[in-house]
Amino acid sequence: MTRMCRYSRFNHSILQVLLALCVSMCVLFAQADTHQLGDLAPRGASDGQLNAGDLVILQRILLGDIVPTADELLIGDVSPLGLPDSQINASDLMILQRAVLGEITLGTVEIGVANPDTTPPDKIDLSAFSVNSNGINMLSISGYTGSVESSAIVEIVNITSGGTNVTNADLNGEFNLNINGNDGDILTLTVKDSSGNTSETTQYLVAAIQIVSPVSSATINDDTVNIYGSYLGGANTGIEINGKQACTRGGYFYVNNIDLVDGTNKLPIVMVRTDGIASSQIIEVNSTGGNNVTMSASDDCNISPLVANFDVQVDNIIVQNFDIDYNGDGVTDYYSGLAPDASVLTNTYSTADVYEPKVTITDTDGIAHTQELYLVTKDVAEQDAIFQGIWGGMTSALSAADKNTALTYINKDSRNLYGAVFDALMPHMTEILGDWSSMESVDFQNNIANYSVLSVVNGQVKTFIITFSKDEYGVWRIDTM
Repeated sequence: MTRMCRYSRFNHSILQVLLALCVSMCVLFAQADTHQLGDLAPRGASDGQLNAGDLVILQRILLGDIVPTADELLIGDVSPLGLPDSQINASDLMILQRAVLGEITLGTVEIGVANPDTTPPDKIDLSAFSVNSNGINMLSISGYTGSVESSAIVEIVNITSGGTNVTNADLNGEFNLNINGNDGDILTLTVKDSSGNTSETTQYLVAAIQIVSPVSSATINDDTVNIYGSYLGGANTGIEINGKQACTRGGYFYVNNIDLVDGTNKLPIVMVRTDGIASSQIIEVNSTGGNNVTMSASDDCNISPLVANFDVQVDNIIVQNFDIDYNGDGVTDYYSGLAPDASVLTNTYSTADVYEPKVTITDTDGIAHTQELYLVTKDVAEQDAIFQGIWGGMTSALSAADKNTALTYINKDSRNLYGAVFDALMPHMTEILGDWSSMESVDFQNNIANYSVLSVVNGQVKTFIITFSKDEYGVWRIDTM
């Protein structure tokens, strides 16, 4: 390339340089058969030259005056020199200024050649996915809007009975198909995008969730609903309903005050077990609008003894009296001729069980308005068994040099860190595990539990804290140790 002229006083401001360049019309010609890096002007019809116009366009992009096209982002990305970083910033402006002045030479870029897509698509969104059995060896499968990315290929394999089924999602990520299968079958769900990238595989247990209350298509005279049902999974199973974690105990799940809108509501329920096997269900209910009474508890899922403070709110009614049954056994535990006062609505639940506290507000017209909750208390021993099972499962896997299984007991955000630690320590893992004491409880809250183990390090006994926390679905896993 030939430099026609040069403006040499580089220490001027950008504006001074632009003005001088406009006068002197310094230009740098690019090769005709490729696109010159930095050649942004005129917009949409670049002229094969580097000049003041290109600097003006790049400066306006930096100032946010114009929104760059995808091609302009490629052309304007000139810094670091020879190693573009896919960013447009002040460094690009300085490099382009030097190129316009003829101090450096920029290369070329191919426009219209897309970088290959190597990003795997997301797994199927189980909150927008359902499987229903018609009872005659046939499963009806539906992916609703956003269940997978637009136009993705969905592969469903029935591991239990055999058979592979493939379908294409539409532009909204929706798909429907029928496959051979029955309740209790295990399916694998995989998504493939148009570039051939494949998602992680989801293992799915058909009909693992059964809803007890409310019944499907029920009419709810309220703007919230409480839901309870059963699931097929161990004690450490997570249930999420419309984005809210449910409380689980004894193979049942409970959740309070799921928000509703007037009319039809489709509420997704997603189950995830410790082993990663998942399931889902969608319940449809119809809401007629808000109730005049709302009720909530400060804590509705914890180990016993559980102290619950109840908040009862009334709207658009004049209270004549109210009573509350804390246990749901039909016996009034508290009565008042005044409006509810949260400061006095407190009860301690000493025995592990499932309770259904109920408040009844009677207005001055003699009309009774009621609200109920599910309140779940757990025994310390049953909760301890969950944590001991997690710890035992991880250490057993490490003893067998099975790092991948060991990592399933650890929260996702910590797996990369502990994966590297396990790799480094694996040759000595048997010796390390042999030095650990049994795990003892330190403290426990609803979403965090701390335990301790002892180990001999350099001849001294050391205490190590293991912290357990719930993941997004409510499955307990090791967070730190």
